[in-house]
Amino acid sequence: MQEAQEAGRRRQEVQEGEEVKRYTFVVQVHPDGLSTLENLSTHERVRVSDLATVGPQIEQWLEGLNSSAAVQPIEREPNA
Repeated sequence: MQEAQEAGRRRQEVQEGEEVKRYTFVVQVHPDGLSTLENLSTHERVRVSDLATVGPQIEQWLEGLNSSAAVQPIEREPNA
């Protein structure tokens, strides 16, 4: 019960104080072993060979939203 109240307070603080932006990223894992990560905001898609690279790639895309320079993905998927 206390956790729910605390979460409600945090939501209220965010609503009152600042605008929250949400971004969607999709990881697709195919049976043949191929995995991709897609930024649905920009439709960029990269091949992911190790799921440990997902976090850094998302961080790079988010940092790019705040900078004027274009950010290149870690590894582009061919023919994407």
